[in-house]
Amino acid sequence: MSAFPMQWPTAHGGPFIQGVIRQQPEDFHVTEIPRYEPEGEGDFLWLKIRKRNQNTDWIAQQLIKIAGIKNNDVQYAGKKDRNAVTEQWFSIHLHGQAEPDLQALLSDDVQILESVRDRSGLRRGNLKGNDFTICVRKLEGDIPALETVLETIQQQGIPNYFGEQRFGHDGNNLLCAQQLFTDSSFRPAKNLRGIYLSAARSYLFNKVLSYRVYHGHWNQAMDGEWLQSPASKSRFIIGRMDDATRARIDKMEINPTGPLWGKGQPESKRECLQMEQRLLNSLETFRTGLEKAGLQQDRRSLRLRVENLSWDIEGDVLQMTFFLPAGCYATSLLREIVCY
Repeated sequence: MSAFPMQWPTAHGGPFIQGVIRQQPEDFHVTEIPRYEPEGEGDFLWLKIRKRNQNTDWIAQQLIKIAGIKNNDVQYAGKKDRNAVTEQWFSIHLHGQAEPDLQALLSDDVQILESVRDRSGLRRGNLKGNDFTICVRKLEGDIPALETVLETIQQQGIPNYFGEQRFGHDGNNLLCAQQLFTDSSFRPAKNLRGIYLSAARSYLFNKVLSYRVYHGHWNQAMDGEWLQSPASKSRFIIGRMDDATRARIDKMEINPTGPLWGKGQPESKRECLQMEQRLLNSLETFRTGLEKAGLQQDRRSLRLRVENLSWDIEGDVLQMTFFLPAGCYATSLLREIVCY
């Protein structure tokens, strides 16, 4: 059992069914949507690769080996699940050399779908989001209630939790974060250090969000709340609530936010600040560690609109398609509707 509780409450009364996800890789299909398309010329070769049962780092290492280039000459915008079928972009910095012969990469589980040049390479997080097609098999439970909650999610969204994969198996990334903050002899590699810092920061956010879900105001504004537009990412702090602001919140044009901890003064004020400080007082090691690591105070939307959500139930199989913006997790939707 993890030393860090992660039984976050759901928002819509579920889950109402049990089921099996990822019975086969094709049951979890993800297509990456880049923030911009490659232009067609330049010194960087962009490859759209479909992979099955392969992780992102393995593909990157194969490209490095086949092309005979340095590690930092291959980039991607985000990591994708191994036990899935995923389509994502990689970029190779050619440094004026001819395009490499990538036939050795290809197999039944790896195909190159597109190959396009651009003047710059990919950067982490350079994503608009991801399209998902997910099958849940062997459904058992209240199917009418499942359909009702899916309709509710279409209208009201879901809590924007960080997914459990952020925290590692049995919360191991959090244990490593704790060690990072308390043991000066623990010096993980740079990429692992970043993973542990992200896990600690995400845990603080989820703790605030879970409290607000439990008390039913995760999708409402508090006094001193920062509200965020999901379209522009612009934020403003709420003073006195008025009908126009309340209507915009109800329509999901703006969302309440929670803390992404770092150094500097917390951005929330008054009632909202008092609530967040009270909830996070017991996690001083994480708060202080993140501040000393140099991360800055930021905010993240508490609510997530599940765009283009549609579904079909045939027998004991549920199939869903939807889009989520970058940094959001399909598991945040699945946990609202199914025990798996």
